[in-house]
Amino acid sequence: MYGKGFFVIETPQGPLYTRNGTFRTNQNGQIVDSQGRTVAGEAGPITIPIGIGLSQLNVSSNGSISADGTTIGKFKLVDFEESENKLVPAGASCFRMPENIEPVAAEHIVVKQGYQESSNVKMVDELVNMIMVSRLYESNMKFISAKKEAGSSLMSVAMG
Repeated sequence: MYGKGFFVIETPQGPLYTRNGTFRTNQNGQIVDSQGRTVAGEAGPITIPIGIGLSQLNVSSNGSISADGTTIGKFKLVDFEESENKLVPAGASCFRMPENIEPVAAEHIVVKQGYQESSNVKMVDELVNMIMVSRLYESNMKFISAKKEAGSSLMSVAMG
């Protein structure tokens, strides 16, 4: 998935939102996530007709799913505009949204079949940042110790 947006996962506790597009079908032919939860389509759950294998499915860039030229359904893709930083982690690469915020239909998003989104963390950069923070912490601790020692020395001189 390229661009801002999320797939919608239906649960008894309400919708969850994920960018993890690793899906499969359950025994009823519905598209589900790795936890077996139903992936929402624009018109409800997406059910793959009996006899059509996953290799026969085609997912277009707008999230439409087809087999042999027949459209089966379309993934419900949503965005939260400026509220994305309010998403609450819900486990298994999913997020929950606070009740007072509603998602909107995602625009400018491209779904790619057969691809997985990679991490947006650059490991080397984060290791360098961690070392810098550690050194800054050590420097601050030395500064605090020196100030404490200077204060103790000043108090002992003042008390005679």
